[in-house]
Amino acid sequence: MLLVSCERTADVDLPEVDPKIVLTCFIGPELTDIQAVVRYSNPIFGESDGNTGEFEVEPNMLVTISNGAVTDTLEYSFVYETYSLSTVDFPIVAGETYTMTVKSPSGEVVTATTKVPNNAVTVQSASLELDSVPSGYGYYEHYGEIKMAINDPDADFKFC
Repeated sequence: MLLVSCERTADVDLPEVDPKIVLTCFIGPELTDIQAVVRYSNPIFGESDGNTGEFEVEPNMLVTISNGAVTDTLEYSFVYETYSLSTVDFPIVAGETYTMTVKSPSGEVVTATTKVPNNAVTVQSASLELDSVPSGYGYYEHYGEIKMAINDPDADFKFC
């Protein structure tokens, strides 16, 4: 068998992309704290600091949460590198809509809005399938697959 290929150098102008604010947060009535992680993205194109895939921590943001009537500020923890607020001070209530806002020192603003579902999701069925495949040298790789079916309790809120 003979395989042949060609090689040609291509000069491509890659787009300049600035890092973007990334907000990650999960809220729920059962939680004791609202924990938000705020980072800057690491663009694929452009200069890299060698931390491919890593996000730059940003402790100088103004992070707020609002239920439409009350707005409160999350405080930054240098220990956990998160912004947090106790749900004793700002309760999360099922059926309510919440908006988080992040403002950077340079004036960038990111907002996210979500509605906390009225009813808890319940698992209707679940299964686990395990398998092993030979990986060479007499060893096996083991893997599993979990399949779940959940109910969608709120007509106006879609999980899937």
